[in-house]
Formats: sequence, C-alpha cells, structure tokens
Amino acid sequence: MTDNESNSSSLPKPQDYLEFLVLVLQIIADDNSDLQKVYSLLQENLNKLDDTFIKILRYWATTTWSEVEPQDALIIAVAIVNFGNLIRNFPYGNIANNLEIAISCCKVVAPILTRELFPEFWATTQNILGVVYRIRIAGDRAQNLEQAIICYQNALQVRTQTAFPELWAETQNNLGNAYNERILGERAENIEAAITCFQAALQVRTRTAFPVEWATTQNNLGIGYYKRLNGDTLRVGAAYRAENLEQAIICYQNALQIRTQADFPEKWAENQNNLANAYAERIKGDRAENIEAAITAFQAALQIYTRSSFAQDWAMIQNNLGEAYRDRINGNSTENLLTAISAYEAALQVYTHSGFPEHWAIVQTIWGLLTTAFKIAITLIT
Repeated sequence: MTDNESNSSSLPKPQDYLEFLVLVLQIIADDNSDLQKVYSLLQENLNKLDDTFIKILRYWATTTWSEVEPQDALIIAVAIVNFGNLIRNFPYGNIANNLEIAISCCKVVAPILTRELFPEFWATTQNILGVVYRIRIAGDRAQNLEQAIICYQNALQVRTQTAFPELWAETQNNLGNAYNERILGERAENIEAAITCFQAALQVRTRTAFPVEWATTQNNLGIGYYKRLNGDTLRVGAAYRAENLEQAIICYQNALQIRTQADFPEKWAENQNNLANAYAERIKGDRAENIEAAITAFQAALQIYTRSSFAQDWAMIQNNLGEAYRDRINGNSTENLLTAISAYEAALQVYTHSGFPEHWAIVQTIWGLLTTAFKIAITLIT
C-alpha cells in the first residue's frame, strides 16, 4: 500500500461523520450536564470537526426535519443547539472550525425553533449565535460584530427585563461587549451604547444576588469607561478623560472584590492588567504613585500569566510593563530603562515577526529606540 493509499484509508468516511454526529447528540439529549463525557468524545474525534462535518450536519438536519414527528424534532433541535453551545467553548482542535460548527448548529435549527412556536428556545439560540459571532475567527471581523449585535438585539425581543430578568441582564452584558468592540459606526456612540448596556445589566446583576456576574459586568463597564471618548459632565478634553479613568478604576476595583486570586485566578489576572492600564494613564493623583500602582498590578498579573501557560497574555503584560518602566519617575533612571528594555525583549520572545507581525513591529521599534538611547547615555557618561 502506498503512502497516499494509507492516508486516504485513514480519513473519516461520511458514515463515520454521521455516526459521530448521532452519538454526540444522543449523549447531549440524554444528559446535557455531562460536559466531560461530551468533551472526551470530541477529543477522540478531532479529525471529524471540519468542513465535512458541517456539510453532513446540514444535510442530516434538513432531512431529519421532514421525517420525524414535531416533538422529536424539538428534542433533536435543542440537542443541536446545546452541542453548538458546548463546542464554542471546546479548547482543542481547530478553534476556527469549532466556532463554524457552533454557528451551523444554531442555523440548522431555524425551521424548528421559530420565534412564533418556541420563543424562549429561539432567543437562547440567538444569544448563543451572538456570542459565537463576536469571537468568530473566520470572516470579516467588522461584519461578525454586526451580526453579533443583531443576534443579541433579536434575543432581547423575547428576553425582556420583566419576563426574564437574569437572561435579559446576560444578553445586555453580551451586547455591551459587542458594542465595546464594534468597528463600524461612530466610535464614541458605540462606547456609549456599551456603557448603557452594562449599566442596564447591573440593575439585575447586583453584588448581593449575583456576585460573579456582577464582577464580570463591573470589569466590562470598566473597559467601557477606559475606552470612553465622551463624558457625563459639561467638561471638555482632558477633564472627560480624567473622570472616565476614575470610573474605570472604581469598576476594576469593584470586580476584584469578587475576582480574587484564590477563587478566580485567570479573571483576577485579567482585572489586574486592566487596572494597571488605567493607573498607567491616570490623570488625577500623583503621577509617580500612579505609575507605581500600575507596575504593582502588572507584576501581580504575571503571577498567573506565565509564559508557559499564557504566552500571549504574558507577552502583552511584558510589553505593558516595559511601557510603565519606561515612564517611571521613581527609582534610578538607568535601572528603569534597563528593566524596560528587558521587558520588551521578553515580549519579543513571543511577539515574533512570523507569528505576530504587527505586535513585533511596534515592540521592536520601541525596544530599538530605548536600546539606542541607553547606548547614547552610556557613551555620554563615559
């Protein structure tokens, strides 16, 4: 047997895909809470999570809707949506493919889970679809975010604050994230829309009733204020920015009351980085103290964001730390410069030219300028 024949014989056949699809849906229909069982099955079948699987899913679903009783169609459709929701979080295999499968799962059930017949299921599917479009890798980023916004707005037609307060708050939070990242439209208006959504979500997501969700939305609101271009007062220019940064810091500190290092290490690290960025740009207070607070928070985040476990996050914070030490007022200026250079060099270990060309270009340029400045300073001293 030739190598080509061997490779061909090892590829999954259409029947293999179909059997896998039916099996995973059966497991989910029997017990949707058994996440580990589903993920174990997915890990054993990574070679089937591809475009062919999507085609077979579409064909099988379309055929099935016309062959089964309405009550059975409902059970199958719900299982497909649940599968889509599970695979969007599946961290193995080709992530882009996983997300495309999730989108297909939400779309193939459209003939069954209609708004007229099953409004709650329809709204849930729209919310999941919005989540997937927001993080989608394939396609145009701007259009994906537009699609996410449409899906969330659809879900909110059913998920009202009166009828489904918790789900309404969840979707408001999700919609806020999409507006925070929106590319099309007026930037300032998008951020205002995001802040409005987060504030709405916090009407339900109180610290007392939903502490974890409250912390999540507080962090998101902090991001909104950090990015904000407008303000709540009649002040202009830097005064807007100063107030918004103060609000961002308050939100991040609120979130950290729940997102502790012990209970939520990754979220804690994310919050520490966000808080550090806000302190690094803070206008109020003593400039030197603000930079020290930023450095402390960046270093705290690095306790969790190690290179081995979170390479990209580690590199991002090394870059941020480099900026903080570059601007540092306290301490020895030469030592600060050397520390900044070392931090940028660390970031470049991950931000390679081939892997992250844009990040590499920016960090490489700054590193080059600082290195040159240091050499000139040494020359002048000697």
